[in-house]
Amino acid sequence: MNEPMFGMFKANKDGSLGEDVSELYMGHPTHRGEDFPFRNGMGQPFLPLTVYHAEKTGELWNFLDGSTLVYGSLNSAVLYTMFLHCVRDNAW
Repeated sequence: MNEPMFGMFKANKDGSLGEDVSELYMGHPTHRGEDFPFRNGMGQPFLPLTVYHAEKTGELWNFLDGSTLVYGSLNSAVLYTMFLHCVRDNAW
């Protein structure tokens, strides 16, 4: 919040920010500090983005549901069944 930054960087292998490529890909240099373009009515920086994620619960990350494990198990079972049909059909 104190030092907002809006730009594009390469990532180093250790996860730190690497080379600044904002000018190359975004067409403008990195905006930092007071130059940050997105501010609300109180002057606080924000990013005007909307994130979409396929969750049936309405939550972006739902660690309590466990549905991902269930869906993965069902998909694996269906794919394995399809694989067995392919093997059986090819055996004939």
